[in-house]
Amino acid sequence: MSVASAGHRVTSASGKSEPFSQRLGFYLSLLLVLSAVTLGGRSSGTPLSEALFQILAVWLLVWLALSRRTAAESRLSTAAIVLILATLAVAFLQLVPLPYSLWAATSGAPEAATILERIGEAGGARPLTLDASATRETILTLLPPIALFLAMFEMRAWERQRLALVVMVAAAASLVVGLLQFASQTDSLYLYQTTHEGYSVGFFTNRNHQADFTLIGALLASAVYRVNREALAKSPLVPALIGAIVVAFVVVNLVATASRTGIALSIPALVACGVIALGFRKGGRSLGIAALVAGAIGAVLIFVRPDLFSYVLGRFDDAESDLRFQIWPVIMDLIGQYMPLGSGLGTFVPIFQTAEELDTVKDRYVNHAHNDYLEIALEMGAIGIFLVICFMALFAWAVAAAFRSELPRKYAPLCAAAAAGIVVLLAHSVVDYSLRTSSLAITFALLMGLLMPLPATGARRPERMPRQ
Repeated sequence: MSVASAGHRVTSASGKSEPFSQRLGFYLSLLLVLSAVTLGGRSSGTPLSEALFQILAVWLLVWLALSRRTAAESRLSTAAIVLILATLAVAFLQLVPLPYSLWAATSGAPEAATILERIGEAGGARPLTLDASATRETILTLLPPIALFLAMFEMRAWERQRLALVVMVAAAASLVVGLLQFASQTDSLYLYQTTHEGYSVGFFTNRNHQADFTLIGALLASAVYRVNREALAKSPLVPALIGAIVVAFVVVNLVATASRTGIALSIPALVACGVIALGFRKGGRSLGIAALVAGAIGAVLIFVRPDLFSYVLGRFDDAESDLRFQIWPVIMDLIGQYMPLGSGLGTFVPIFQTAEELDTVKDRYVNHAHNDYLEIALEMGAIGIFLVICFMALFAWAVAAAFRSELPRKYAPLCAAAAAGIVVLLAHSVVDYSLRTSSLAITFALLMGLLMPLPATGARRPERMPRQ
C-alpha cells in the first residue's frame, strides 16, 4: 500500500483509493495494544493508564460505529457479539435501583439490611450490587478488551499479524527487564511496588502474570518462525539453534519468576511451540536439542544461585500451606450466600473481608480470589457461571472453525499460537487472576480476535504500489 499525495487516502491492490478512515481502526488498535502491554501490568491499574486505555477504547468503538462494515458475516462472530452484550447487560442490571424490600430479600447480605434498619437508613431504592462505584469501574475496565476484539473483526490478516508482533516484542522486552530485575537483586528496576522483589516480574507487579506473558510471547515467536522458516532455515542446525535460544530464555525467566503454575504450564506450552514452529515430526527433535541447551544453562544457574532453585522446589513442597487453599473455602461459602444473583462486579474485596478468618489476616489484604472462576461466581452469581460456560463453548467453536477454514498459509500458525495462549491464560486463571490486569486482558482479546473469521475484503495484504 502507498500513501497518496493528499495524505488522506491509501491505494489498494486494485488501484482504487481507500480512505484513511478505513485504516484508522488499525492505528487506534495498535496504540491500544502498545500502551496496554507496556503500561497495564498492575492488577488494579493506575488512574492515568486506565483512563488512556478507556479513551482509546471509546475512540475505537466510535470508529466501529461510523466506519463501513467489512467483517465477515458468520454465526461465530454473531455469537461472540451476543455473549459480549449479555455480559454487559448483566453488569448494567446490577446497577439498576431496586425497591428496598426487594433489595433486602435478594441482595444476599441480610446483615447489611439489618444494620441499615438499626441506624434508621432503611428504605429507598438500592442497586443489586453492594458497591455501585466498584461495579461501574469494573465495567469501564471491560471496554478496552471488548473494543479491541470487535475491531479485529474488521482487520485483514496482515493487520492482525502486526498486532500480534507488538505483543511478541513486548513479551521479549518484559522478559529482558525481568531477567535484569532478577540479576540486579535491587528494587531500582521494578516499574511498580511489588511483593515479588528479587524475582522476575518484567512489566508487571505479579510474577505469575510475567510467566503467562513469557509463554504467550514464546508461542507467538514460534508462529512467526513458522511463517519465516524458509528464509531462516538455511542450515538444518538453524531451527535447533533458534529453538534452543528461545527455550533457554523462556525457561530461565520462568525459573526467575518462581511461578509454580507458570513452570508447570511451560511443559505443554513449549511442546506446543515446537509443534507450531516445526510440525509434529521435527518439533520433538528440535525441542530435545533445545531442552539440552536449557538444561546446561539451568545447571549454570544452579551453581550461581542455588538458593533460587531451593526456593522454587520449596514452593512446590509447600503448596498445601498456600493462602489460596485457606481462602477458597470462605469464598465458596460466600458464593452460596450470594447466589443466585451475586454480590456485584468489583465487590470481592469488601465482601471477602466480611467473612475473612482471623488466621488469614496479614499486613496485606487479599485483593482477589486467586481463582477467576470463583470470583466471577461470587460477583455475578449463577448467570456468571453460565456466561463462563458459554465462553468456553465459544472458544472451542472458534478453534474448530479456524482450523476447518482455508486460512492463508502465513496466518494459520498465528491461530494455533492464539489457541494455545488462551489455554495458558484460562488454565492459570484457576489459581490466579491474570485477566484482571489490562495488559493480559488486552492480550487475551487479541488472541481471541485472531481466531475470528477474516473480513470479506481479503485476507492478504495487497502488493505495494508506486507513490501517486
